[in-house]
Amino acid sequence: MRVTFEKSSLATEHQLVAIAPDGKKILGKSTINDFAEINNIVSGINYNLELRATNAKGHSVVKLGEINAKPDELPPIIWDVKGKKDAFHIGFSVHRKDFRYEIQYGLTSRHYTEQFLLNVKGATRIPAIEEGKPHYFRMRRLVTGSVDSEWTDEHRVELRSEQGISPPKNANMIKATDYVLLRIKPVAGATGYRITALTPQGKEISTDPALAYSEYILIKDKRLLNATDINIATIDVTGVVGKTAPVMIK
Repeated sequence: MRVTFEKSSLATEHQLVAIAPDGKKILGKSTINDFAEINNIVSGINYNLELRATNAKGHSVVKLGEINAKPDELPPIIWDVKGKKDAFHIGFSVHRKDFRYEIQYGLTSRHYTEQFLLNVKGATRIPAIEEGKPHYFRMRRLVTGSVDSEWTDEHRVELRSEQGISPPKNANMIKATDYVLLRIKPVAGATGYRITALTPQGKEISTDPALAYSEYILIKDKRLLNATDINIATIDVTGVVGKTAPVMIK
């Protein structure tokens, strides 16, 4: 059994717990990933699931509700996705029973116009339908001697364009006494971000935060404390700065 979730920024690890009708608890392995798995469950039994988020101060519990365990095969784990200009690359988990993999993808969420059957294991390159456009895909395992697996959740991948990678969506900023805290959803393929703004005198300023893979970015640039018209852009591996998007101030 596998559960995917949005990781808590305050947690160092997460753990999935299944509670059987008789009250017995089955503990999954602690993980730092955005999914948690649990083994040794019995097919056909209803389990109550809990997700624990743990840090140095203890743990909190989110009750996920009741689920019936089915003998379905789990989909592959998507370890990494990287967008190029004319293709995207997928790194995924494999199992000894896998004999092939199926990928469906398209340019619109949940509308898949292309299909690939893969014999390669672990990683693949998928040609773009349209260069520089975001693509959406899902994937499943075709399993020897068993039913095919469930589909993965849908994944969105940004392909590079002449204008670079798209900016983070719904970026927001909190201003403190001598720094600002930027919250974003990290963009795949980004190596950094550029913040631009206007001073009270109307002068344009810019700064490039050091972190590219964190949801929260601390920026010790006091010029931003009184700035207006704050925007963010993504920097790709070649150093190209993409289009900008507004940053909301909280």
